[in-house]
Amino acid sequence: MLVGMGTVFAFLTLLVGCMHAASAAFASFPNDPTPGRSEPAAADDELLLIAVALAAAEKERA
Repeated sequence: MLVGMGTVFAFLTLLVGCMHAASAAFASFPNDPTPGRSEPAAADDELLLIAVALAAAEKERA
């Protein structure tokens, strides 16, 4: 039983170490979800407003 618990503990310790190493490696990458675009495009906002208006009109008709 002690060998099994030791194996599990060693595996979990290795797993935590790998997660810390991966976190340190990925920290060097930029954290920009939309590269090349700093602010939303106006066309996207207009399409969203049109979709909301159409959904509200459809709800009123039903």
